[in-house]
Amino acid sequence: FLCIKIQNPISMLNQLPTNYLDPLGGNSIQYILVWFFIAAWTFIDPGFYQRCAAADTTTTARNGILYAIGFWAIFDFFTIFCGLYAISNLQINQATLVFPNLAVNILPIGIFGIFITGILATIMSTIDSLSLVCAISFGRDILWRINNDYNNKSIIPFIQKGLIIISIISIFLAYLLPSIVELFYTIGSLLIPGLILPFLNTLGKKENKFNKKEALHWIIWPIIISSIWFTISKFGKSPFLGIEPFYPGMIVSFIYFLIHIIKGKLWQLK
Repeated sequence: FLCIKIQNPISMLNQLPTNYLDPLGGNSIQYILVWFFIAAWTFIDPGFYQRCAAADTTTTARNGILYAIGFWAIFDFFTIFCGLYAISNLQINQATLVFPNLAVNILPIGIFGIFITGILATIMSTIDSLSLVCAISFGRDILWRINNDYNNKSIIPFIQKGLIIISIISIFLAYLLPSIVELFYTIGSLLIPGLILPFLNTLGKKENKFNKKEALHWIIWPIIISSIWFTISKFGKSPFLGIEPFYPGMIVSFIYFLIHIIKGKLWQLK
């Protein structure tokens, strides 16, 4: 519909300001790399493993991942392409309203209804699935263990409490950071440094495992360092010392891992 009603993609691209055709989008390479590492969120996302575990065979899970990557690429392509059309033809300051406004101006009656239904279905299914995954992870893996009553086999009350807590936190974050990009960037920059290496280490050899106290320090300190760096950067309105908050936390996490490996090697020599 965009190609028919407005113009063909080649003409649209030729009319765009040059900054929109910049592969980095006017950002630094280190900022782009932060997003690359934020994409590693997948490896520590409980939903990823719960869905893989639900497959009947490892082959089914592997093929599902490969198909999903293909669909993600298609989705991203169309999202960016429609966004470029919107830049060329819409005068709007709110990025979250770009697609509905573009649809209102372009799609005919009936097709527009299907489009809105698709958006609502996406929002509802995402809220349902992620709320359930988070509630199970928080209620079963955290609250139930804190309760330390392993004889109590009913975990549903803990999942219900987890759902309430997660919902409140989600609403608070959505209010605090209304920008989707800023929300993902902030959470990813602060939490990924403390989670990605500790989690990947659990998939390795047993001799490289940390005890609970060491693992807790390994998770907490990178998050604290990234949070402090992020706070200082916010006061200065630019990354402190020109370095994104993600990297100091990641460096601390990597150093902690190296120290553990070296200590393990020395212990084996003894």
